[in-house]
Amino acid sequence: MLNPAAGHGRASREWPQVEALLRASGTSFSLIRESTRERALARLRALPPGPVVAVGGDGTAGALLPALAAGQRPLALVPLGTGNDFAGWLGLHGLGCLPDLLAGRAQARRLDLLRVQWQGPQGSGERLLMNGLGMGFDAQLTAALPRAPGWLPGQARYLWAALGTLAQMRLHQGAVRVDGQVLSSGPTCLCAVMNGTRYGGGFLISPESDPADGRLNVVVGQSLSRARLPAMMLKVAQGRHLAAAQVVHATGQTAAVTWQEPAWLHLDGDVVGEVTSLQAEVLPGALTLLGPARSG
Repeated sequence: MLNPAAGHGRASREWPQVEALLRASGTSFSLIRESTRERALARLRALPPGPVVAVGGDGTAGALLPALAAGQRPLALVPLGTGNDFAGWLGLHGLGCLPDLLAGRAQARRLDLLRVQWQGPQGSGERLLMNGLGMGFDAQLTAALPRAPGWLPGQARYLWAALGTLAQMRLHQGAVRVDGQVLSSGPTCLCAVMNGTRYGGGFLISPESDPADGRLNVVVGQSLSRARLPAMMLKVAQGRHLAAAQVVHATGQTAAVTWQEPAWLHLDGDVVGEVTSLQAEVLPGALTLLGPARSG
């Protein structure tokens, strides 16, 4: 699967190198390059069983998850997107594990996925996630990312968008529950439900996450003022925010979020709009991910 727009065109520019490796190895492959998630999924489901290589960012792989869940097909990442947060947690960059895959050295591991359902003014939806989601200020600034200068790297783009969005920040009245127990109730500036550890090109929003532990992690920023948010973001960049008084977090199998007024939502970095409620559950070991051969 190739997303030519990933990484501001980086995936398209580097595709010839990926294709050359595939052809030099004598590997037979089918290129999926569709304009919509639905068409990409239909193409993939029509193919015979075999590994799937996602050339792009986290969203490129995320679009294919319904055909990959429950170990139906193993996934390999070639992280050529903007943030590459899930791949970054795995220590992958550039061509990812493609050389190991073509040489028969790639190792498979089972990782969790998240199933998310949401409701909002524009309707409802459901999606599988590999990395995680953010609501509130986090999703607002994600929506601003396309306006950031193309030469900025992932984390710098996130900071640029955050500063531009700061004046629009507002607290949302709502409730967050983990496994049915109230984690937070009242004014909230953002809420993240994570399988992976980071988003925004390297911000460690959930440093305690383990995508193979059968649990999801929830991080909530409570009544945080505009003046204090930049300092908190620096702590998030280093994964030092969980001890802050304005932050609460928990881990479990399910999470539920309700808002009195609609709040913005992003799923694996893909902004879907404003929602009023959301439910998430972890799917243990639902994804077979191919990685580089481990030393030792």
